[in-house]
Amino acid sequence: MRTPVGKSRASRPGEQRRDDATIAKAFGDDARSPLAKVFVIGEDGTRARESSQQLDEEVVRRTFSNAGAVEPPYSPLALGRVFEESNALRQNVEAYQNNIHANGYHLEPILDLDSDSIHDDVAAAIYVERLVARERGQKVSNLVPTDEEVEAEIDRVSDAMIVEKFRVASFIDACTVKETFIELRKKTCQDREATGNSYWEVLRDRADRVAQFEFVPSHQVRLLPQGSEFVEISMPVRVSPLAMGLQKVKVRFRRYAQIVDASVVFFKELGDPRLMSRKTGRYYSTVDALRRAEGKDAQHATEILHWRIHSPSSSYGIPRWSGQMLAVLGNRSAEEVNYLYFENKGVPPMALLVSGGRLSEDSVQKVTDFIDTEIKGKKNFHKILVIEAEPMGPGEMDGLATGRMKIQLVPLTQAQQADALFQKYDERNIDKVGMSFRMPRMLRGDVRDFNRATADAALTFAEAQVFGPERQAFDDAFQQKILAGLGVRYWKFRSNAVQIRDPQQLATIIADLTNAGVLVPADGRSLASELVFNHPLPRIDADWAYQPVRLTQVGVPFDTQRDGEIPEGTVSPGPPHLKPSAAAAGAAPASKAYRAGRYGGQRMGRIMSRKERLVVAAHDLLALRSELARAEGDAAVAELKKGAVEKEPEVEVIRVPLAKMKDLVGEQPAAAE
Repeated sequence: MRTPVGKSRASRPGEQRRDDATIAKAFGDDARSPLAKVFVIGEDGTRARESSQQLDEEVVRRTFSNAGAVEPPYSPLALGRVFEESNALRQNVEAYQNNIHANGYHLEPILDLDSDSIHDDVAAAIYVERLVARERGQKVSNLVPTDEEVEAEIDRVSDAMIVEKFRVASFIDACTVKETFIELRKKTCQDREATGNSYWEVLRDRADRVAQFEFVPSHQVRLLPQGSEFVEISMPVRVSPLAMGLQKVKVRFRRYAQIVDASVVFFKELGDPRLMSRKTGRYYSTVDALRRAEGKDAQHATEILHWRIHSPSSSYGIPRWSGQMLAVLGNRSAEEVNYLYFENKGVPPMALLVSGGRLSEDSVQKVTDFIDTEIKGKKNFHKILVIEAEPMGPGEMDGLATGRMKIQLVPLTQAQQADALFQKYDERNIDKVGMSFRMPRMLRGDVRDFNRATADAALTFAEAQVFGPERQAFDDAFQQKILAGLGVRYWKFRSNAVQIRDPQQLATIIADLTNAGVLVPADGRSLASELVFNHPLPRIDADWAYQPVRLTQVGVPFDTQRDGEIPEGTVSPGPPHLKPSAAAAGAAPASKAYRAGRYGGQRMGRIMSRKERLVVAAHDLLALRSELARAEGDAAVAELKKGAVEKEPEVEVIRVPLAKMKDLVGEQPAAAE
């Protein structure tokens, strides 16, 4: 917690500390003695001795002020303690950690070499590169690349992508020493959401390439005013999907300070090419000049990568729940009131009353001591108060002496606190804090009034409006600030999202698509092993696994169209690169040729993409349909030829005299004769 302090001599308008006396008051005088536990990573990668010295808040403030640091709007140490003791913050922050940073990553290619348009895409990339080169004054003979140049570039890029992907994966796996990259990201997220700021110390290798990251607690770091000098640097920019270039820009850099054993260690901002002393924060032209001025043991400063939640009024970040500060502190106070009820309960559960007498002085003192000491705490929760009285003597009570006493147990539960106080207030404050994170109640651990439909809607909303954008922002920053500086050009860094799967529904979808011929059995088996069983299934190396199920059911062998010819009357065999090569036709069974890239022989024998396989399968189905139609026609013709047409019966001619004919058929008109 922080105590009221004056302005730092290096503070600027808009960068002054806000009055957070409310926070200091909530945590009492303990805030004046924070525990500063720090470490320093040198250029050799060794870790300095950790300090457990209790530093007074005033000493910390004076140390940073003497270094010229800008005061943060809120005390980072105070915000950290509020986060640790709040009943509403941790569940929201952990939802951010688990859904944004805890699911690993994958690399996406800038260009998909398996796409149908890869030839045109690479040709366009070469054209853009040559056009930019011509605009920069370089001599370019021909802007439009030939087919041979495009194919050669595809082969080159394919090999380069394999090497670059391995290099990026190796860098990410080795960029931290005592924790994994996921753990580093989760700690960064927690610090950033709790205090608005988080920091990575960036270490470089001997070749001046980024090699390692070290987490630095945010409460130990302060910003120095932004420098007034513009420094020219070369910033990586993308020229085309396949090429990166350098652009000269001028930037003003900032310095950072970290407290170590009541002294300060300085850092420079990531990307600052100047040589700076880690002890004094001064810039030098050469290493020799640094060591002449500060001694042979002087070391140059490492770099800091600052992650922050933007604040319009400060160079520091502020937590997204800063607007709900009073709600967070109010919840803490309500929890303390309910807790202290058990330790400081002042009303006993019942009283034993004795009437017809009087209280002695000893009884009065006993009641007082009982209330002060005997009914507090959980162990004394059910203790009762016994009140003793002395019987009245003769002449007392207006001269009447009865000597009779009455004992009565009177419950006092109505005067006791029946249940926890401020429950509606506490619940409403938790909802308000959750809304500042834009977090559905279910993801905060509250599953009341949820069913399958509302749960799916909540998860979809959170992914689309909260986790997805935050994940994309981190990926873009990591790509631009780290990977681009390492020369990565063919791959994009992408964090994995949480996979919400219904195995039964996925199994039904895969089965339907396989039966419909959209997927071949090999594709369905691969998807089922990944999405349904979450376990690798043995590979089936058979012809029928690489063709639609319906072709197998009707007994059509996979290599029916080995020669690649499509019967007349069917559609065109598709794009040229899907046509089988002449050398492959008849050289091997079609299934082997298929897996070896026979239908994509134009691509150096690579395995066909799924889209290409589906196109070929569709053409095979059309060819089969035409073949069946032709077979039916031939069968009909053969049937007609087989059943000869019956001959007409012979007609016997009988000659009858005309007179006799008239008697047989009667009188007929002259025309009939």
